Amino acid sequence: MGKIIDCKTLSQKIKDDVKERVDKLKEKGINPKLTVLTNPDDEPSKAYVRNKKRVCEEVGIEFEEIPFNRNIEYKKLLQVANANNPVVVQLPINKDVDTEVTWEVINDYYCCPERDVDGFFKDAFVKPATAKGVMKIFDYINYDLEGKHVCIVGRGKTCAKPLVQMLLDKNATVTVCHSHTQNLEEVTIECDVIISCVGKPHLITKEHIWWGSVVINVGLSVNPETGKLNGDVDFAACKDKAEYITKNTGGVGLLTTACLAENVVELYERRL
Repeated sequence: MGKIIDCKTLSQKIKDDVKERVDKLKEKGINPKLTVLTNPDDEPSKAYVRNKKRVCEEVGIEFEEIPFNRNIEYKKLLQVANANNPVVVQLPINKDVDTEVTWEVINDYYCCPERDVDGFFKDAFVKPATAKGVMKIFDYINYDLEGKHVCIVGRGKTCAKPLVQMLLDKNATVTVCHSHTQNLEEVTIECDVIISCVGKPHLITKEHIWWGSVVINVGLSVNPETGKLNGDVDFAACKDKAEYITKNTGGVGLLTTACLAENVVELYERRL
């Protein structure tokens, strides 16, 4: 059986470090704060926001949640725009306010490098939290990426695309697969590491991996019949074949929220 990567312990280490750094900022009279503009009509995103709030409270970061729909007061939006603390615009944006004008406001006021805690926009000061969390896994398990062949399944901007450069910086050889890739098994089985970021249940089976590979599940989706989360990786089938593997729930998601809190602190530390 492969070793299950203990993302819970790793996330706690990250949070412990963040809390120390938050305390040091507070000693200097700086109180880190994160503002999240939420879509109150989107049920799945509510869980993500709750997790962000919980982690911020654990490490001492002030958390502000503002419902972002047609009922929002312009005065409130202006207050957020004129502040300088990090901001997350939780996607998807409410359909009633998802317009070109809205995105112009978001780009002009909320997504400048000094406030872009997600690291999604040009010239961002921090790395996207999920990709950053994945990279921390390799340090945690003492896995040297130099010369290793890594397959990223997916091409989204929140994790897959940032990971490409981060892995290249570690001298890994990177292959990117996606929905148009033919014969996915033939590609993945040649790789030392497989990172799946798609959101398609059990896309990666034991036939996709070679003995002793590292398998990291990022993509999650909700089973409409059970309401439970499914991972891209068939964990039960793959865990006996992989050398290292993450759980689908209680895995990379824990690192995402911890690294988001770390990004908040990094943005404040830059100002010093």
